[in-house]
Amino acid sequence: MPVQSRILTLRGIERRLKRHFSGSRECFFATCCPGFEQFLDQELDQIGAADRLTYPGGVEFSGPLEMMYLSNLRLRTANRVLLRIKAFRCKSYPELFDRCRRIPWEFYLGMEGMAQLSAHSVASRLHHSDHISSSVSAAIARHYNDFGLSVTPGQQGPTIHIRFFQDLCTVSIDTSGEILHKRGYKEYSVSAPIRETIAASILMWHGRTAYPAVVDPCCGSGTLVLEAASMACSALPGAGRDFAFEKFPFFKPARFEKLKTGIDPKAISERFAGFDRDSRAIDASMKNRANLALPCTIDLHVVDALKLQNGWGEKGLIVSNLPYGVRTADTLDSGAKDFHVRFGRKMASEFQGWDFLLVTGSEELLRLLNLKIKRSVVFYNGGISAVCASGRIGFNR
Repeated sequence: MPVQSRILTLRGIERRLKRHFSGSRECFFATCCPGFEQFLDQELDQIGAADRLTYPGGVEFSGPLEMMYLSNLRLRTANRVLLRIKAFRCKSYPELFDRCRRIPWEFYLGMEGMAQLSAHSVASRLHHSDHISSSVSAAIARHYNDFGLSVTPGQQGPTIHIRFFQDLCTVSIDTSGEILHKRGYKEYSVSAPIRETIAASILMWHGRTAYPAVVDPCCGSGTLVLEAASMACSALPGAGRDFAFEKFPFFKPARFEKLKTGIDPKAISERFAGFDRDSRAIDASMKNRANLALPCTIDLHVVDALKLQNGWGEKGLIVSNLPYGVRTADTLDSGAKDFHVRFGRKMASEFQGWDFLLVTGSEELLRLLNLKIKRSVVFYNGGISAVCASGRIGFNR
């Protein structure tokens, strides 16, 4: 039996954590919907993130440990934020075990050593994700065993990501927990909603934000119109939810609370309105609205989009995730096509001069709207291909 040369205590971890993180600059990686990386980069620039490098599906950045709090609280387009723990070249499983065994896991997993493991490998000698996970799990267990503790990493605790690319192994810990599109206010939903992070991304892609009125004729559970209102009021998207880092050994609750309460939503005069012909959708959106304390007007009513009348004036923004595909239990049937034709006519007759930002399922459905499109972008929402178009409503072409 090995001689125990070290003893792990909470007080000892706290002392070592202070030395480890005091004045340090940490490396992070924020993931996002592919195609919208530039808007995540812009958000990171606004919160003071340094050394930003854009990759497909995310942005790497650095900053003090406090950046972990700020990025989770304030980023609208990020799916999650990872804290880099270690990066090293590795070409064998014994080497992977040895390098990971020497990581100070107690800094991240505390006394319990519980963690979930996620492995992925591209163009590397170590390519079997299950074997990679097993090696790292064994390394963590051995690390704690050296302190006389028995741990079995498995299905509990924060997620440790092990990523191999061309034999470079990067070990990270997920600081977010639940994916960041779960803002905390949206308790109620309808079928195939657009994610809040994607809603924010396409609103940023559209560019202009100051409109006298923002109207969603097919609002569903309210994602787009509520996200637009939240952005206009400069509300913190993460203020109403919990994060994985709140259970980390180095978490500082007082500092986090100060950051969370340091920015209040600003009162604005813009009006927001959402409509849907399904009373259950409006009921869901009203309940979600009640969970989102914003100092602005947000009207929600049961109205068929094809019967909507303009009661807001000559300028504004029509924004909507239109019915298509799984949202209507079909793809390109005559019902979906007919709706897009009639919806385009309704917009042209009622909302001349308004800008529009519309999401639908295909280029074909987009053409059926018969609106003057300035630009469009294809993206994936929950694995479903979609296209977003922006332009100004004029007479039908």
